[in-house]
Amino acid sequence: MKKIVCGMLSLALCISAWGGEVGEVVKDIVYCAEAKERGVGDLYLPKNVSEKTPMALCIHGGGWSAMDRSGLAGVAEFLCENGFAVFNINYRLTGSGPWPLCGDDCLKAGDFLLNAPEVDKLAKIDRSKVFVIGASAGGHLALMTGLRLPAERVSGIVSISGIADLEADRLAHPGRYVPFLGKEPSEALWKDASPMSYIRKNQPPILLTHTIYDQVVPFASAKRFFDKSREVGANIAWYVYDRRDDGHCIWVPGSSPHRLHSDLEAAILNFYRGLNAPYAVPEPKPVKSAIELSAFYYPGTEQMAEWEMVKDTYPHIKPLLGWYDEGNPEVVDWQIKWAVEHGISSFFVDWYWNRGEQRLDHWVKGFYQAKYRSYLKWAVMWANHNEPGAHDEADMREVTRFWIANYFKTPEYYTREGKPVVLLWTVNNIEADMGLEKALAVSREEAVKAGLPGIYFIVVNYRPEQLEWLKRVGVNETTEYHNAGIAWWQCDKRKPGDTSQHYDFDVLVDVMEKRMASRQKLNVLPHIASLPTGWDDTPRSYQKARVIYGKTPEKFRRACETARAFCEKNGVRHLVLSPLNEWQEGSYIEPNAEFGFTLYDVLRDVFCEKPAEGFPENVAPKPEDVARYSFPPLYVGGEYTWVFDGDTEKGWYRQPYGAGLIRAGNGSLKLVRTGANRTAMQVKFLPFPAEKYTQLKVRMKVTPLKRDDLEMAKIRWSRTDSPIFDEHCVVREIQSQKIPILADGEFHEYVFQLNDDAEWKGEINAIWFDPCNRTHAKVEIEWIQFQ
Repeated sequence: MKKIVCGMLSLALCISAWGGEVGEVVKDIVYCAEAKERGVGDLYLPKNVSEKTPMALCIHGGGWSAMDRSGLAGVAEFLCENGFAVFNINYRLTGSGPWPLCGDDCLKAGDFLLNAPEVDKLAKIDRSKVFVIGASAGGHLALMTGLRLPAERVSGIVSISGIADLEADRLAHPGRYVPFLGKEPSEALWKDASPMSYIRKNQPPILLTHTIYDQVVPFASAKRFFDKSREVGANIAWYVYDRRDDGHCIWVPGSSPHRLHSDLEAAILNFYRGLNAPYAVPEPKPVKSAIELSAFYYPGTEQMAEWEMVKDTYPHIKPLLGWYDEGNPEVVDWQIKWAVEHGISSFFVDWYWNRGEQRLDHWVKGFYQAKYRSYLKWAVMWANHNEPGAHDEADMREVTRFWIANYFKTPEYYTREGKPVVLLWTVNNIEADMGLEKALAVSREEAVKAGLPGIYFIVVNYRPEQLEWLKRVGVNETTEYHNAGIAWWQCDKRKPGDTSQHYDFDVLVDVMEKRMASRQKLNVLPHIASLPTGWDDTPRSYQKARVIYGKTPEKFRRACETARAFCEKNGVRHLVLSPLNEWQEGSYIEPNAEFGFTLYDVLRDVFCEKPAEGFPENVAPKPEDVARYSFPPLYVGGEYTWVFDGDTEKGWYRQPYGAGLIRAGNGSLKLVRTGANRTAMQVKFLPFPAEKYTQLKVRMKVTPLKRDDLEMAKIRWSRTDSPIFDEHCVVREIQSQKIPILADGEFHEYVFQLNDDAEWKGEINAIWFDPCNRTHAKVEIEWIQFQ
């Protein structure tokens, strides 16, 4: 075997133009003799190689049918420059035989690095673990290699624009798969060849990098793998970006050998360094509050689409955690740390259940994987604003059993009088459906059968005249979410020009004591006083929003001081912040770009005992951590026909006030209409000239509650020169069209005749769609298409 010093890599002795150093490259090392010239690789060794040098395996792409190791030579150089010993390999292509031939070759290469004695003769490096990396089809092979090697021998896996889900890629490129698999694949063959089948909780750490505009491997392939890995609690990260070219968007133009863009190289290095770095979230240092502080928590951002509404309207309030994934346990740990270091000891978390259908439970799942969850208590705040008839005895038993099985017996769950606490958003719905007294009795019966002493029920929304009834049927306590809707009417100090829909934050502060006192004087049930954090739902409601303007740290301090003085005067020992982080409704104090930590600091200054050593230092995540926590940019594709025959929404997302749920499955896109005066669903896409399409067609059915009103469907469209809403967040109704529909529970096809509208012009780049205007209607959409 001939040893070749890599003088050909640069004119100076292996000094890369990219700023690092490669010591030498050992060419044509045989790892699989039966594969002949395809069973070889090149070993890149850094200049200062030692027994601590980590080891990487590089796997090239080419659709499993083309290319060789030269395609990833630039990646091998980059890794070597940053301290890796890198084995950059060939493997047998589909011309030599179908799957699993190429996958088995890559496995043999991994085993060769980890175990073959020949490697020790080449260099003394750390062979305890291997870092596996590949691009495109090589990304698929990197996943298949790293996931099939012993997990304890794999330090990490990187898939650069790789095929992580064969099914998602096959839908875009069906022609790849007969050559790759050798025949029309059976279900068993699909599973054997797809990384999706090997996902498990204890898999090695994985990084996926992908542009949403990838023209070779669809972004959906990475997203589905990421989502499933997160679902099982696996260690998964991604770096998603929106760069465009006519391919993968990963290579620096003109680089030879191909070199990754610098942001991709940085993402890969940050991922690897993070595997061995101290945990990014420092240990919390709780401080004591003179008054128990809880906070309503709204887990409303399960995808970038929810953040997009904030980003489009109020980007200046961006959280310090970025446009963050609330289900990320590390994100939850930051929230726990910041909360307990500012006196907040428990969260009352909005929780959704409608006839067994759950949604927005991602934060709770992340909480139970968080490292510091023992520092914070939490309770279900059942946001049960469901349709009439949704509550019955069977459902009440089912939901209670779910609470018992998943939450009530965990040490982190919030209790009062030794009983798990459940907050109920609205009791009127339960009373109308089955009777509140029966519902509470049934739920408590299930808890007692499970060995619990009962359930402590707190009602959030109620009228004063209901208190005697609530006490009689077994409610333990009351509270309120906030008083933004009625504060204006209770205030005597209104500013000129203000209205009930647009008024100063001072109004909230001025009525606080009066509001707290009026609730306290009722003295029928214990009441948790509410400390409001503001309101401005422009990101959801545009010109229909209620805007409470002028929130500042100084005004929030006055609110906190007013609340503390009232509590001390009246012996109140519990306050709830209302809420902590409802970004889309302008009710937030969580650290953000607008205020930094100042609102949290006000809370701590007013309510907390300062330790002798001083309050804990406010620590924010590093930019590279924020990048890991953040959702990728909203997917903007080139699809103009959406057939909902799978389990993906195809880029459509709900507007929270207009639709309570939007989900694909069983051949249709399903949603429940919640607000007749708000948009239900939206989609963005790459612009097209309006004259290209003359119609928008929809096949759907609408199943309403009984009512005889005329039903209408409506679309609005955005143009590159005229977005749907203007700089003042006012929706341009002129760019819209309505048609009548049948709300009869049957599928029908409907046509919006676009070319009849004078405003259908220019470049079109988004659609807002309201399938009907009936609250609680259920909608199923088979397809939507421009024609």
